[in-house]
Amino acid sequence: EEKALERVCCGRIVASSCCAPCGSRFVRRSCASASRGADARRKLSPRLRTKTARDKMTKIRTARVEDCHKLAEIMRDRSDIAFTDTDVIASRLQTNGFGEDPVFVCFVAEDDATVDSGIIGYVMFSRIYSSWQGKSLRIGDLYVAQDHRRKGIGTQLLRRVMKECEAQGCRRIDCCPQLVNKPLISFLKKHGAMDMTSEDGWSYYQLSQQDMQKLAGIEVK
Repeated sequence: EEKALERVCCGRIVASSCCAPCGSRFVRRSCASASRGADARRKLSPRLRTKTARDKMTKIRTARVEDCHKLAEIMRDRSDIAFTDTDVIASRLQTNGFGEDPVFVCFVAEDDATVDSGIIGYVMFSRIYSSWQGKSLRIGDLYVAQDHRRKGIGTQLLRRVMKECEAQGCRRIDCCPQLVNKPLISFLKKHGAMDMTSEDGWSYYQLSQQDMQKLAGIEVK
């Protein structure tokens, strides 16, 4: 017996013309049950249906120069970043990411259902070099809007960086989140990242522009 169904069988969406678990085949958007009396044609749950619709709406793409102003607005509005001037941030992004010698790459998560650009998350990374492992990538910033978290968007962004890492022949991905950024730390650990401070005793040091000018004997204006 055949019953109309939108390619949903055994509690899952079936993209092909045959359901692998039960062997049912689709004919004109219908499914023939392989076991009579059993409810093998269960409808997709609202939770799974919502997740499927969300996946279709969210896409990850390479950032474009016209995205700089929107990215600058997101950075300015973040409570953990002390940026105030959107135009300065946007100009810096354009120069450093889309000029003649770009020093970073950015992927953005875009939601077709969101008005005003639709950017709901982004990840920025750059190339570095390890003297014992060779080419590597370093994630400088990974962010997903608060009301879009826990929906797999951060994982999609990280996956794109991993693919880029593989394409460039890099050996690893580094990320140095602040200790107060608990969500990002938990996210990285969930995906297998190792805490190099506790595991290998690594420390993170930084020379500011003023420190470098002082060391090089350059007058600080």
